Amino acid sequence: MLFSTLKMAIQNAEEKKFYDIAKLYLSSRGYGNLNIVDGPRDGGIDVTSDRKNVRIQLSIRKDWKVKINEEAKKTLESNKNHFIYVTNRNISPVEEEAFLTQRFQYKDKVTVSIFDLTRISTALASPDLSQDAYKILGITVPDRIHAEAKDIAISTLLLFSNEAKELRDEIIEACIKSFIFKHVKLKKDNLIELLLKTFQFENIKIHIEKSISNLVNSKHIFSDKGVLTLSENEYKRIEAANTNFILTRDADINYLSRRLSIQQADAAELLDCALELITRNRNFEGETALEEDFREILSRPSFRNRKNTVREAIAETTSANMKQYGFYIEKILSSDTFDIYRALAGRTSIIALLDSSVAMPLLFGLEFGEIDSRFENATHSLKNMCDAHGIQICVPNSYINEIAAHGRLALEKITVYEALPDEAKGALKASGNAYISHYTHIRNKLSQKGEELSLNDFLQHFGIQEGCSIYFIENKIISLFDKHGISTCQCPLYTEDIFRNVKNMKEHDSEIIIKHDAAVLTLIKEDIKSGFILVTWDNIMQELAQNLARVLAETPTRTIDFLSMAKSKNLYAESNVAIIELLRFIDEQKVLALAEKIDKIENIEQAYKLQAIIDECRATHGDDWELGPEDIQKVLEDNVE
Repeated sequence: MLFSTLKMAIQNAEEKKFYDIAKLYLSSRGYGNLNIVDGPRDGGIDVTSDRKNVRIQLSIRKDWKVKINEEAKKTLESNKNHFIYVTNRNISPVEEEAFLTQRFQYKDKVTVSIFDLTRISTALASPDLSQDAYKILGITVPDRIHAEAKDIAISTLLLFSNEAKELRDEIIEACIKSFIFKHVKLKKDNLIELLLKTFQFENIKIHIEKSISNLVNSKHIFSDKGVLTLSENEYKRIEAANTNFILTRDADINYLSRRLSIQQADAAELLDCALELITRNRNFEGETALEEDFREILSRPSFRNRKNTVREAIAETTSANMKQYGFYIEKILSSDTFDIYRALAGRTSIIALLDSSVAMPLLFGLEFGEIDSRFENATHSLKNMCDAHGIQICVPNSYINEIAAHGRLALEKITVYEALPDEAKGALKASGNAYISHYTHIRNKLSQKGEELSLNDFLQHFGIQEGCSIYFIENKIISLFDKHGISTCQCPLYTEDIFRNVKNMKEHDSEIIIKHDAAVLTLIKEDIKSGFILVTWDNIMQELAQNLARVLAETPTRTIDFLSMAKSKNLYAESNVAIIELLRFIDEQKVLALAEKIDKIENIEQAYKLQAIIDECRATHGDDWELGPEDIQKVLEDNVE
């Protein structure tokens, strides 16, 4: 159903929409920096990409055979020998083969890759791409994606498991060492810039800086005035691994050069391209940019009509037969938003619900700028991650009420606050009242710039002033959230069974707080179309919200960690990490740990065993739990109306 609907919509799409669909398809195949080139509209349009040796043409012409011959000629004239033709026409394999063998005028000079309607539709019907294809074509997006139990288990493993987290960190550390090894000395800022270009994950900078810090603390690398170098032992270890790889590679290049009677430079390019495919466990006949690069090499005069011989020679090299784990590294590097969908029971509508202790520092930071506060910094990163993955952030109306009442409590303390000496005010950064705590941070930051802001003015910005009702304050706060794209939602009347469960576990909290939490839990349980991420410091709420497959209840810190394991759904191009190079420096045991779990999932048939793996991964919180938010946990007690 999905495939046929997409195919028909693409076939009937207007010219501009088809070009957008074609760019989406090419991007998903690994072609980056795609730009349309203005020119005569003759039923086709040129596209430039990061593959400089390839010409790409998007076309809606019916006479595709004539068009391909015309464009192949232009390809030769531009000193290129590989032409990619993307069309909304349906070209059967029989038609394509007949044309290329009988009517193609440049078959000994230009390699042609034809991406037709069926091939494009098949690729874009995948869960990873269908949403954006639907959006381009104006089709309603389904609220669920189909996923097999094994797919759900692997996505959950990639996003939640310690094995996946450790391998991701190992990949980053290996890249750090590799860059420093190549440059001998490298400024930290330059290293971070190189790594940001290499990886495509949101929030990756935090993980990069953490990895650099870990390597410095463990004395694997040294930092001197911002310049990084490898320790002597680490340099020797990497140098030995690198030398071994180079010797093996050089021997294979010599072998290919002799066996195929080609120049060593050509043999090196052929080997490197082939190894990137082999280490990823890819088929040479695939459709991504890596396979196209390999075919482009084979299209050159020195390799033409010897494809089978070339492949046999590559298979006989030592490098191609080394035990490699690139496939599992690529799993980590290619996890994306759709892994999040699969991990949350296939829901494509994901809502991040923020409780009041999370929503307040986020709003303060959005309105007044970032400060050096662990609560505000965490929530700011959380918003960036949710925006990147297209996850709607929402504050339930129950918690809007708490935020407003919390502000009124701060209003009652203005007189006391103003009477305090400045040195005592600074200590209120740790105040249990979020407004006063954040204002103290803000005041210090502004005073360094010679600016002033009174606590009264700060509270008035949020509609909090003498004589104002809770209703008035709530409306002001809702407006401020809305300005930043954060919605509010109405909770249904809580059910009695949920209320009793909350009350039993929160016997020391006020009844109004229990009612608010029960209403939010009722919302989560009754809205079966959506997946939810409940972001809260409250471990009792986390426990009460769990066990629904479409719900994740976590702290901001662990939610960010979960979301940062997947790259944005808008980043389709392949990672810039050269896996064959990475394998020289990476700890093989870290790869094996994840590989064994993935292989285990692939071989399991019983659903209950797969579910056990899913539950185990989701229950893993890791060793970095550090926030003890007692200073913010009791939000209101009896101060909520």
